[in-house]
Amino acid sequence: MVCSGAVKALRDINFTLERGERIGVVGESGAGKSVLGFSILNLISQPGRITGGDVRFEGKSLQNLEDKDMRTIRGNRIAMIFQDPMMTLNPVLTIGDQMVECLLAHREISKSAARKIALQKLMQVQIPSPEKRLDQYPMNYQAVCVSGSSLRLAC
Repeated sequence: MVCSGAVKALRDINFTLERGERIGVVGESGAGKSVLGFSILNLISQPGRITGGDVRFEGKSLQNLEDKDMRTIRGNRIAMIFQDPMMTLNPVLTIGDQMVECLLAHREISKSAARKIALQKLMQVQIPSPEKRLDQYPMNYQAVCVSGSSLRLAC
């Protein structure tokens, strides 16, 4: 059987975060956690669409921002950390390369400055031997290290 028409993935979602606060979204598989995150970050791809409501950040609606303007917020001011860190990290790039790429995409800094920040982030979440870890691939990490690196990829 083929169904047609709109399927509402989320309904009646409403929350407010004050500066410096974070939110964790939990729920069963298929409950809409990722759809919520993608909606907030304005990453819903076709044929999906946001049909109502508004996402506001610092008093500004994010829904109709140009992609270049949204990119300055996405990953820099608002981030989403996926629940499966091994799916978040690219297995053919080192942890450092991925962290540097993320930082360069969202900040106007040099590659060497981005690498220094990446190292600081690994140290901040207490990844053992952070200098060594930057040059390793995700498959070389234990689960706790991968989770910390995914957290830091949120830059």
